[in-house]
Amino acid sequence: MRFRKLLFTCSCGVRPVDVTDVGLTTQHELVVRWTCSGCNQDTFVVKSLSDCWRECTEDEEEEPRFDEAAAFVSDEVFLRSMRVKWPG
Repeated sequence: MRFRKLLFTCSCGVRPVDVTDVGLTTQHELVVRWTCSGCNQDTFVVKSLSDCWRECTEDEEEEPRFDEAAAFVSDEVFLRSMRVKWPG
């Protein structure tokens, strides 16, 4: 699966090392939270999903083909990296 990273920085200019939380607001915004390693502040970035989409689709030459099996494995790996635990 191809994707483009969304880059976030703290107000002190340091990029996150470890993201604590990722969520969505009722206003269709992405919320990313982490503790800044530069200034040690609890940092939140709120970005509209439409802005995220525009950033990720810039300079795309072709539409990637969807591979359901690979997407499932990629989703599992991604969720584990975000420390998501399966119920049960």
